[in-house]
Amino acid sequence: MSIQSQRNTKSIYTPRFLFELKDFILEDTIDSKNKDIFPDRASKRNPVKRNRIPALYPFNNPYVDNEVRGFIQHLILDLHSAPGTVQEYIECFAKPWSKFINNHNEEQIFSVTQFAYEDIYSLYIEFLSDEGYKLTLTSVHHIGGDMEWLHYNYPSHHISYFIRYYKYIHSVAYPDTRSEYEKDAWDIRNLGIPFSTSVCRSRYTVSFRNISQGWLVKAAKEYCYYRIQSRTISAVLDDIKGLNLFSAFLEAEHSEINHLDELTRPIIEEYFAFIDKKNFVTTTYNRRISVLRTFLLIGNMLDLEHFPTKPLIQNDDYRRVVHKMPKCFSEFELKQMNTHINDLPIQIARIFFILENCGMRVSDICSSPINPNGEYCLGKNDNNEYIFTYYMPKAHRYNTIPVSDMVGEIIESAIEDSRNEFGENCTYIFAIDVDKPISSETFSHHMNVMAKNNDLRRDEGTPLRIKGHTFRGTVATRFANDGISMDVIRMMMGQRKMGVLNHYVKIHEKTMQEYLKPITEENEMMIQHIGKTDYDGIEPIPEPSLIPLSNGRCAKKVSTGICDHANRCYSCQMFRPSISCISLYEHQLNEAENNIAIAKLHGFDRILEKNEQLKEDLIRILKKLEAEKHE
Repeated sequence: MSIQSQRNTKSIYTPRFLFELKDFILEDTIDSKNKDIFPDRASKRNPVKRNRIPALYPFNNPYVDNEVRGFIQHLILDLHSAPGTVQEYIECFAKPWSKFINNHNEEQIFSVTQFAYEDIYSLYIEFLSDEGYKLTLTSVHHIGGDMEWLHYNYPSHHISYFIRYYKYIHSVAYPDTRSEYEKDAWDIRNLGIPFSTSVCRSRYTVSFRNISQGWLVKAAKEYCYYRIQSRTISAVLDDIKGLNLFSAFLEAEHSEINHLDELTRPIIEEYFAFIDKKNFVTTTYNRRISVLRTFLLIGNMLDLEHFPTKPLIQNDDYRRVVHKMPKCFSEFELKQMNTHINDLPIQIARIFFILENCGMRVSDICSSPINPNGEYCLGKNDNNEYIFTYYMPKAHRYNTIPVSDMVGEIIESAIEDSRNEFGENCTYIFAIDVDKPISSETFSHHMNVMAKNNDLRRDEGTPLRIKGHTFRGTVATRFANDGISMDVIRMMMGQRKMGVLNHYVKIHEKTMQEYLKPITEENEMMIQHIGKTDYDGIEPIPEPSLIPLSNGRCAKKVSTGICDHANRCYSCQMFRPSISCISLYEHQLNEAENNIAIAKLHGFDRILEKNEQLKEDLIRILKKLEAEKHE
């Protein structure tokens, strides 16, 4: 088999050694214990089989030998690969590649880049197949949203390592001299601007390759360059998804458009129909619309070229979102998880236990450093109880909470294991490398594999899919039902505002029934008086149980005890406003509006939240009373 016919004739390659090699890579073996070469890189999950790693298999061609050694040197010095990983590359790539090259020793080969990638890839695949190497592997370890195993093929290491090798050699032989901004895909670290990405889900690439219109790529780059500096990378990548979809729509339906200011309202409405055919859920549908709307608005705000000056997307274009009750794990579901906790990797099991007891976000615990702000994450208060300080990447700040002795000891054990595996300089409590934490996706993957393998079920009998954020709602609900004040729950959850807790706190079924009992009784009384002219829907027929207030009456029965929410009458289902107190309500509304203005001026979030709720309640009461006056 000759490869001469596959030579890339478009370029004339001058023979040269591409890399200046270090002494350690020129030797026959590499010392895996040498801390100058592999500082704190030993891995228990991918251990090296012996103290000395073969540098690579013999190549008769000195130029290719230089390239392969340069690639292995790059893995060690630039990518900081562990000894076991380097050994894998040498066994799975360098060994078969040396045999392939040596079979063509009689032919002049100065570099793998002499050949077009598609051509040399095809020839190498044919060689691997003839030699009996596996070309593909099948994944059976991933679970879909329906809790069924996902089966898909992916390239074996023999192929994937070759691909990485070719791309690296090509990047060195033919470096891309364009600025990062001019490239089709950005590495945001090379843009020279501030950016924010989660350490437990680090993403640095923003690609414009799926946008087919050059003029739209130009606009998208200008927009994303601005957005990267003010939003997280995950938000920017969501923008790209929306712009890719819009590009596909224009390619399919309006290829005649050459600038954004040629867009019209009818075209935008066609785009809505285009998205609708994708059968997205409501939230995804709205996000895709929102991306385009924000893109057009910010482009106009920044005075970018050819952006439309008039709004093309209105609030009414979004689908109505039906807000569901926050999801919580039931006691039965949690019991199943705890029963099989031993099936989890030890560090994943520890994360699960902490979430179950503390309710922080998965990203919070995964990305929390051992020494936040330069001090150890665990401390003790005056009562010798553990105090835990962790980082919240979503809020970009730290939070400190009390934790049980068990949680504190588990965190101590996690830190000890991470340091034993990756050295004393290990950054994170739950680490997969000296400076890299376990990702939230890894946690969810292991939890759902455990659930699938053990056939865990929801209360209603369907397969139990475990989402990390559900632990947050579960813990907040438990706190609320245990009678813990909302302000304490707010601090434990790391929330700045009280109102956010409404998203998490759910009243359990038993508590809900007890809470609704007096309301149900009142509804029954109203039904009994339908058609009776002497019944006032605002002030019910007086009963001995109605408690008089200064501005109305309370329908809560005396026998049920003292009200726990005496300072929240206006929001209470038991409160009955009085027409005689309209002037009082109007006065209080005026005071609330003044307080809101002051709170906004000085940034008093708590005062703002309380008065906005009071204003909403008073407006509702006044509207109801005014309607009753005119009946």
